[in-house]
Amino acid sequence: MRHAQSAVAADSFARRGQVRIAVQSRRIGSVAGAILVVLSIVVGTSPAGAAASPTPAFVQMAASTTKTKFALTNPVAAGDLLVAGITTSDGGTDPITGVSDSLNGPWTRVTSVKYGNGHVDLYYFGKSAGGIDTVTFTGSQAAFTIAEYSGVQGAPTPLDQFASKSGTGSPAAGPTTQLAGSGELVIGIGGNPAPASSSTQFTAGTGFTLRTQAVIPWNAANGLEDSLSSSNSGQSMTMKSTSSYFGAVVAVFKAPPAASPKAALSVNPASGAAPLSVTADASASTDPVGITSYTFSFGDGTGAGPQAGATAPHTYAAGGTYTAQVTIADASGATATATAAVMVGAPVAALTVSPATGPTPLNVTANASASTDPIGISRYTFSFGDGSPAVGPQAAATATHTYMLAGAYAATVTVSDSAGATSTAQASVTAVAPPTASLTLSPPAGAAPLTLTADASASSPGSNPIASYNFDFGDQTTSGPQSGSSAVHTYSSGGQYTVKVTVTDTAGNSASTIRTATVGAPAAALSLNPTSGAAPLAVTANASASTDPIGISSYTFNFGDGSPVVGPQAGAVANHTYTAGGTYSATVSVSDSAGGTATTSGTVLVGAPVAALTATPASGAAPLVVTADASASSDAVAISSYTFNFGDGTTVGPQSSATAVHTYSAGGSYTMQVTVTDAAGVSATRTQAVGVGSPHAALTVSPNSGGAPLNVTADASGSTDAVSITGYTFNFGDGTIVGPQAAATAAHTYNATGPYTVTTTVSDSAGASASATAPVSVAVPPTASLAVTPSSGPAPLSVTADASSSTAGTNPIASYKFDFGDGTLVGPQTSPSASHVYGAGGTYSVKVTVTDTIGVASTASTNVTAVAPPTAFLTVSPSSGALPLTVTASASGSVAGSNPIASYTFNFGDGTTVGPQPGATAGHTYSSPGLFTVTVTVTDTSGAKSTASRSVTAVAPPVATLSVSPASGAASLPVTADASASTAGTNPIASYTFNFGDGTSLGPQVSPKANHTFAAGGTFVVTVTATDTAGYSSAAGSTVTVGAPVAKLQVSPAIGAVPLALTADASTSTDPIGIASYTFDFGDGTVVGPQAGATALHTYNAAAGVAVLRAHSIGGDRRCGRIHGRDEFHRDIFIRLR
Repeated sequence: MRHAQSAVAADSFARRGQVRIAVQSRRIGSVAGAILVVLSIVVGTSPAGAAASPTPAFVQMAASTTKTKFALTNPVAAGDLLVAGITTSDGGTDPITGVSDSLNGPWTRVTSVKYGNGHVDLYYFGKSAGGIDTVTFTGSQAAFTIAEYSGVQGAPTPLDQFASKSGTGSPAAGPTTQLAGSGELVIGIGGNPAPASSSTQFTAGTGFTLRTQAVIPWNAANGLEDSLSSSNSGQSMTMKSTSSYFGAVVAVFKAPPAASPKAALSVNPASGAAPLSVTADASASTDPVGITSYTFSFGDGTGAGPQAGATAPHTYAAGGTYTAQVTIADASGATATATAAVMVGAPVAALTVSPATGPTPLNVTANASASTDPIGISRYTFSFGDGSPAVGPQAAATATHTYMLAGAYAATVTVSDSAGATSTAQASVTAVAPPTASLTLSPPAGAAPLTLTADASASSPGSNPIASYNFDFGDQTTSGPQSGSSAVHTYSSGGQYTVKVTVTDTAGNSASTIRTATVGAPAAALSLNPTSGAAPLAVTANASASTDPIGISSYTFNFGDGSPVVGPQAGAVANHTYTAGGTYSATVSVSDSAGGTATTSGTVLVGAPVAALTATPASGAAPLVVTADASASSDAVAISSYTFNFGDGTTVGPQSSATAVHTYSAGGSYTMQVTVTDAAGVSATRTQAVGVGSPHAALTVSPNSGGAPLNVTADASGSTDAVSITGYTFNFGDGTIVGPQAAATAAHTYNATGPYTVTTTVSDSAGASASATAPVSVAVPPTASLAVTPSSGPAPLSVTADASSSTAGTNPIASYKFDFGDGTLVGPQTSPSASHVYGAGGTYSVKVTVTDTIGVASTASTNVTAVAPPTAFLTVSPSSGALPLTVTASASGSVAGSNPIASYTFNFGDGTTVGPQPGATAGHTYSSPGLFTVTVTVTDTSGAKSTASRSVTAVAPPVATLSVSPASGAASLPVTADASASTAGTNPIASYTFNFGDGTSLGPQVSPKANHTFAAGGTFVVTVTATDTAGYSSAAGSTVTVGAPVAKLQVSPAIGAVPLALTADASTSTDPIGIASYTFDFGDGTVVGPQAGATALHTYNAAAGVAVLRAHSIGGDRRCGRIHGRDEFHRDIFIRLR
């Protein structure tokens, strides 16, 4: 794996504190390139005197270089810290996208440090759930380590701070900041590349413990270590590696806060009436180091302690709310305080009743708000002493009550406070029976003036005798107090009056009663709506405004036209319709319940006018004097006015005269109208039509000039008249008259030259007429002549059109206008010639129009032929490819113009030209790389040409070169295939793919080298394919010979008497690459070979015994006359000699 990065280290910091990162690069042992990375962090001490915290501790860990999902060995304890360190080899982009587990979900990433082509990541999860935990991360080519720690603060976050470093080569030191936090957990993770040539090892720094190291050969390695901070002298993490690239992260995790004393206090009882004896109990207080003393304060100026006992008694003598307090202290001098509330009650009740005496029913209010209590009164309960239910207990200090029976009563209140203490108070109430009042009126009702007698003699006494009577007659008149039980009074005005008598006894108690006196006095009122209008006239008579102090009981309506009377009725409104015109008096009579009546009336005018109108004269030419006469109009009531509208904006009246005279000054059709209005305001209208003539003639002649014969049209349709035009007459000035006629146009042909005046006369329905004229000029036209040069040629064809030979007629030539027949117009212009270019082939008609000064024109034309050239079209296939690149250029899509295509000429852009030739295609092979432009020139039979071109890219592919080392050997044979001598072509080489000929392939890969081990013998062709960035490739091969001989031996005979002649045969021995030689060892000191033959003869002359015959077969490859590999195998056979 290759790593390329600047030697400048990168630092990162988080939060506060003093962090020191030191990087040292040195040789370690005999391994070249080894480095020492020291990552330091300084952690301060805790404040003096603080209680001890639980100590962070390592629990367990696990590491993997092959899995992305694995579990810790033991269950995770709830609340523990989980940490993960990951080292990757990734080519510059961190492949780790997240860490999560089965207990908690996603973890938090502290940071990611890039080193060379790799990264070091540190993740954590604080305050884990408990149980078996499976950790998963997303990424590849990574060394992964997880660890569990206990005794680390869990919330809100366990991370105190972190620092990171990456770099290579020379020593470097990071910046420094001040920190605090003795007892914090310091965890370091170091990572670097892990070359296969060395064994990566990590060693812990001073004070650190190395927990694990995980190594992936050729990829990545990491080591995780931890330390417990105890001072500000710093902590160091050390890493040793054979790579000069490194990355490291150190993180500080918080320890739990120090334990402290916690006070607790209860008071029993917590409330009650004074004097109140209580016990203060602080025995629930806690302290990790033990409580040494308790000090009590009871809130009333008394206290107890400091003392060893956790309880203290006390008696509260006075009522009130008190705060009891305990302060605990431990051996370290730490203290804590707790409080408890005590309520001591001492209520004093107070009661008033108002009124304290009075007649029944007697409404009283009992008020205990003057009651007092040091801790406040919470409830009031009232008893009124007449057997009625008690009121309360309630929070309100007052209560109301009604005594229905006479007597003397004792009202009581009981007050209670929140401590349960009570107090009672009492008040006296006396209720007496009042007299009973009675009253009669005689008479009770009548018309004003009304005299009546008020009699209270039926009144009866209560507890005491009646002493006086007092009468109030309701009209501000009173009588009494008096001893007499009756009184007389006269009402002078109508109305309803309330008469009241008050009866009072000798004790001043009184009673009253009332009666109503009714006095009648009606007043009639009438409104009519509408009071006038046209017959039939619907009228509403409304008497609702009529009044009477005692109320109106009936209404009677008389409408004065002989119709039946409406009523008497309770309703104050009546409706009536007058069908005939006239003046009517409507009357209403109102009556009340006392027999009083009143009457009033109103007038109604009912109109029915009929308008009449004549106009004299009714038509004529303007100005027209007309008399309007409406004297024939009629009405049941008198007509009061006439108003004339003459329809031209003129109005006369309203006036008493029935006639009016008016002059119409402008022609038109007018509607005259008269409006007659009678005394009732009713109107009627009548209209009369008046026609006033005023024609205006208008004339146009088209054309108004030209050569003879000249056909013209005279048009008078633009003529206007306020009334309709009835006839048109045309005089053409050459003796020809057309009309009068209804049509507004007339046609005529002038056969002789000269000037003429055309006249039209129009007439309308009122008999008025008007005339208009228009001139006409008839002239000899000019004579057009046209020549165009050249008259033919290849397109684009430039021509000149010349009309200078044209001659004038009666008038001089004024302009020339050229039409070139392809949509191009030139002029009108004074010049007799014009130029034009024909871009496309074809035959065109050129036309000139010659016009004189009065618009008379003449034309001439001639033809022009433009010959179209051919249109070249070219395709080249293929348009790109590797050398040698053979292409075919085709112009068969070219299109002939006016003439057939005669030849094709191809230029391939590399100095090669094919043609001219009749064939439309040509082939060519590019031997050099480059971008070439292929051009074809197409020529027709007239010599007209056209060209087209296309681009061709010839690419030089890469040239693969391969060497395999070693090229031969015994199985299992490790080899290195090296294609680094391959050379790029046009584009850089992007990848190498190796095929080792035994079914094994490596790549495509960036590296030009690959390693492989041949497990079996044989001859293998190793190939490499080098591919460039554009996808072009080439291949090279090399042969590897792997030997695997198997020796076999037979002897005949295998037993016999000496001298024993035998034949040793190894011909059945095998080797995938062929056996090169045989060597026979007969075990008696005789060796035959090495030799090419697979057999050997030998005679044993020794005495009886056993001889060992060994046959050696030597495998090898004899290609090119050399033995590339040598493998020796042997086979032993035992021969018995007798």
